[in-house]
Amino acid sequence: MKKAVSWALRGIGRRNLELHAAAVALARRLSTSTHAASRWVGKDALRELLSPGVIRRLEAPPGPAGKEHPARSTGRASEGWGEAPPRGTP
Repeated sequence: MKKAVSWALRGIGRRNLELHAAAVALARRLSTSTHAASRWVGKDALRELLSPGVIRRLEAPPGPAGKEHPARSTGRASEGWGEAPPRGTP
């Protein structure tokens, strides 16, 4: 369960600078908790949220209007993940 909470906190913190600041503040608070699981979640989230790659991506200017940011793209369409075949076909 603690891994899922950490993933959620890290995911929220990677969305934009405002949420990043809130996620870092919460992770710092958790990292000083008296409960071991809470401490682990806080430290794990801080490790990623304060990494140079995350900071760089958040501070990067947005792409052209109407074009999705590469970090927010699922990438499935470009990787040949087309639609699933109709049911009943081999």
